[in-house]
Amino acid sequence: MNERLDLQKVDLVKVGSILLSLLLFWGVLFVGFPVSFSQYFHPYSWGLFLIVLVLYHLCFRLPDRFHAPAALGLTMLLFALPLSYLWTSGFSDNFVIGGLVPYKDGRYYYMGADLILHGFPVIDANQATERPLFPGFLASVLFLTGQNLKISIRSGSLSGENAFHLYRGLWSC
Repeated sequence: MNERLDLQKVDLVKVGSILLSLLLFWGVLFVGFPVSFSQYFHPYSWGLFLIVLVLYHLCFRLPDRFHAPAALGLTMLLFALPLSYLWTSGFSDNFVIGGLVPYKDGRYYYMGADLILHGFPVIDANQATERPLFPGFLASVLFLTGQNLKISIRSGSLSGENAFHLYRGLWSC
């Protein structure tokens, strides 16, 4: 079975739209929009819902070849802007600490990963003790990124995206 990549069968619009959407998503997160702009995308409001609804309607009014890439780009942008607000502002409340770590489960996973990085046993870290796979993965990613949590979260989401595409590729065979 000598299969080669046939470039004539590759839809360059799909590949380009995925790459452009990822570039848009990571660009928003790396550049970091000002809090004064991105704060409007964090809380839910009817006005924002109507604006998003109109934007999706406009995306799907494009020619058939371009409406899915435009919708993907809009979706990636709508996910990146609230995350950019959380990371730029250092937002904290009862559920999120510093815009990075969720207050409950995520905090315990991070504590477990931190214990692993410093060579201590994972004891009294609640969920990290019960489910040690993710704290171990997070500890290895934190180690590789020099304990930079923002880059570790970005790398973790990228590996999740790759796992999705691998899973999707296995089921399409």
